[in-house]
Amino acid sequence: MSSSEFLSQFLFTLISFALLLTIVGAVKRMLLWSQGQSSTIHWLGLIQIPRRYLVDLHHVVARDKYMSNTHVATAGGFVLSSILIILLYVFQLQLQILTWALLGSSLLMFVGSIFVMIRRRNPPPNLSLGKWQRLPKSLMVFSLSFFILTLPATGIFPSDTGGWLLAVLLVVGIIWGIGEMFFG
Repeated sequence: MSSSEFLSQFLFTLISFALLLTIVGAVKRMLLWSQGQSSTIHWLGLIQIPRRYLVDLHHVVARDKYMSNTHVATAGGFVLSSILIILLYVFQLQLQILTWALLGSSLLMFVGSIFVMIRRRNPPPNLSLGKWQRLPKSLMVFSLSFFILTLPATGIFPSDTGGWLLAVLLVVGIIWGIGEMFFG
């Protein structure tokens, strides 16, 4: 088995496992909610939560133009990369356009992470500190790992570029990146 075949199988397993953990976590929370006091469920209100959250988030982020652009690059790159990673490595859709899109979205996310890092060097008083200070590193590890992983798939580099050493480094980066970005 070559290092590129190993990475492909590893990613399928890791991402499938991460998705399974996400589903298990969601079911666990639903079961916890069902243990509470019974009440009428207002489905329309529940359906509006994601939209309301995104609108509120947009208003908060839009107050600071620098962060607004940074957020678009970083969060947009992350969401698009995550969708493409699932399509490419879980559903095995080997379409060249998806590979190039993942290369672009991970690069976009990396550029956004640089701006996050610059902002966190001298954080303004309204910026969360503590564990959030490692956010730029997590964003960079996630985006760079998938950017490097995608280069051979686009044909920019040969398929076994870096061999097993690079494969091991990417495995570490991908585990760290997925762990941080999906589970905190």
